[in-house]
Amino acid sequence: MIPADGAKGGLALSFLNLLELKTLSMYRGDAALQAIRRALEYVGRELGEQRPLMTRQFHVYGGDLLTKFIETDDGAMLLNASRGGQLTAEKLVEGALWTRDIDYDEDERARRWWFKTRAVPVVVDTRVAGGHPITAGTAVRLDAIATRHREGYSNDEIECDTGATEAEVVAAILAA
Repeated sequence: MIPADGAKGGLALSFLNLLELKTLSMYRGDAALQAIRRALEYVGRELGEQRPLMTRQFHVYGGDLLTKFIETDDGAMLLNASRGGQLTAEKLVEGALWTRDIDYDEDERARRWWFKTRAVPVVVDTRVAGGHPITAGTAVRLDAIATRHREGYSNDEIECDTGATEAEVVAAILAA
């Protein structure tokens, strides 16, 4: 938990809250807040999702939020959650925005956040290192790499010591 006001006993944000805020901010740039609110209420009410931003992967298209509803032989059908559950074929919305920097597990729950971009091999994973930032391939905590760097270890020594790749060490140092 991260104290929102920095004071003991104050409001706190969990990693999941932060991930929901990140997801919401991505959608907010392409859809009106009212459309997002309608979509989240619909998915919560009709599909029984407690945390739709964590469990549903939405497309943003034409200012609406759409989510994968069912797979068919011709592709997937998307549910327009902002418009009360209208169905549309996936190929009609090929230009839609997926949450590109979040990976979902087999239950479609948000699991991994590429908090820089996918090109930078550092992530936050809900199942690894207690949600602390880690390297994407080797799961070395970024603070472990940053500490070694501050103590004067060379990048080669950090790679050897942690098992992280050269790209991960550089990305971790830059992220810290």
